[in-house]
Amino acid sequence: MGIRYKSYCSNLVRTLMVDPPQEMQEHYGFLLQLQDEMLRHMKHGTRLCEVYGAVMEAVRKQKPELLGKVTKNLG
Repeated sequence: MGIRYKSYCSNLVRTLMVDPPQEMQEHYGFLLQLQDEMLRHMKHGTRLCEVYGAVMEAVRKQKPELLGKVTKNLG
């Protein structure tokens, strides 16, 4: 859904999974954990490369098989 007010545009996105397999549910739960990890490291004065490194370290420790699937865009 997108909304426009004067020159301001905003998009609202929601993840919908209809009868997803167990593996997909687990991956989505892991993504939510990574989001929490990212937000924990995002503090004033922290460089974004450090935040990215922390997220990638979490992936490396918990689910190394997904390393090649994580994009460099955390937003």
